[in-house]
Amino acid sequence: MAIVLENFLEADFAVVPDNCPLEPIKFTGLSKGKIVAHHWSFGEGGSSDKESPEYTYQQPMREVDFGVQYEVTDSFGCKKSITKPIKIYSSCTVYVPNAFTPNGDGVNDLFRPNQSSNPIAFKLTVFNRLGQRLFESESIYDGWNGNYNGKPVPTGVYYWLCNYTMGDGQVEVQKGHVTLLR
Repeated sequence: MAIVLENFLEADFAVVPDNCPLEPIKFTGLSKGKIVAHHWSFGEGGSSDKESPEYTYQQPMREVDFGVQYEVTDSFGCKKSITKPIKIYSSCTVYVPNAFTPNGDGVNDLFRPNQSSNPIAFKLTVFNRLGQRLFESESIYDGWNGNYNGKPVPTGVYYWLCNYTMGDGQVEVQKGHVTLLR
């Protein structure tokens, strides 16, 4: 036999943990009990009293973690709260540089997109002027080191194609050229 107390109160919510700036984020209240009031604090000054609000974060200069606090009050005046982290990226646009210098000095040694974007799917392919594929990766964290078959390619212009999908599900395609300087 289960006994259910009338004053049981639990605070909880769901949210996607990694998000883009300037896009509405849905927070879903999952609290239990005889709840009469909700209060959200989004970690950057914003708040809401709705059960399941949407909130839009401004664009930070760099990736930022915010603590989101959700507090509920029941009909007996009792309060419970929970805090969860949420990450806001500085940009969700994939930016690809137009030059790199794979000379082993630790600066610009790899050709790869910015690391502040957070695509859910990604593919980068690099070609020479004849259309020969020199590099391919499905990870935004991998980059081309200027080699093909283990040997350095000469200084010059190379072409790239980048396909990625952000959190909204839309597939983006970018293409361009990069100058390799030795």
